[in-house]
Amino acid sequence: MEEFAIRAPSVDDLLDPYSAEPVDRRPQRDDVRDRILRAWIDTREHRPDHLSVELPAEAKRDGLAAELEAAIRNDLVATYSRSSMPSPAC
Repeated sequence: MEEFAIRAPSVDDLLDPYSAEPVDRRPQRDDVRDRILRAWIDTREHRPDHLSVELPAEAKRDGLAAELEAAIRNDLVATYSRSSMPSPAC
């Protein structure tokens, strides 16, 4: 598999609609992150080269692709960082 894709009816269906951050810094919705990570894990034998995000034409605008790429990348890096931190001692 060279790529995989997710579809969403709007940016708010991909990213946290309650975040006040600009699009490129907004966290992903938990269910979207889970879908992406599950697909990545399930394809460990044939890792995709990239993720495509498919939105309806009316949801697209200039610069949105770069903003979504940054948002997804930032969120996945933050998720990785949180999962790599040692658990606090009780």
